[in-house]
Amino acid sequence: MPPRRNRIPNEVRRRIVRAFENPTEDYQSAADTLGVKRSTARSIEATYLREGRGKERPRGGRNNVRVDSEMRD
Repeated sequence: MPPRRNRIPNEVRRRIVRAFENPTEDYQSAADTLGVKRSTARSIEATYLREGRGKERPRGGRNNVRVDSEMRD
């Protein structure tokens, strides 16, 4: 089984995005302060620029499928 990766909390993601938007702050030094790898901070910043979101996508949830008689057979 592959090792489980630690997820970056949404609050930390928001702080990195705020540091990126602020011209007087450096988002990489903010990532160092928060204990996040620089490559992860660059990935968060790239996702923010590409998709406009600074938080993680929701995962999991219900998978509703209507089962009809053809599927049962």
